[in-house]
Amino acid sequence: METHGGIALKGEPSIELIRRVDSPYAGLALDIQHLTGDPDSDEERYKQIEACVPYTTQTHITDRFDNRRPIDLERVWQIFSKQGFRGYMSLEYNDSEGDVLAGAPRMIEQMKKLSKKYSSV
Repeated sequence: METHGGIALKGEPSIELIRRVDSPYAGLALDIQHLTGDPDSDEERYKQIEACVPYTTQTHITDRFDNRRPIDLERVWQIFSKQGFRGYMSLEYNDSEGDVLAGAPRMIEQMKKLSKKYSSV
């Protein structure tokens, strides 16, 4: 289930749905960009990311929350690494104001560096 829209804009309802399904074949496609929280602080968003990691099978990585504030990708990798995440981290580049041909490769390079830095393999 992707955390994108409706009740899935918050971590806890998404986690509760996965718990209720209670299947090894169900998990979260954690879209870190869309989790909502306090409009003046992104701290709640990071806490929701952290809470969702144990239920996450793959994630969409981007560099800005829906409120257009930058995402601290170093912090995101630390959160996933601390919990031993072994799923997929996919780029979701959707900066409508930027140049995709320049921006996406930059993001991929950043993701590679962070993956190497926080990988225990």
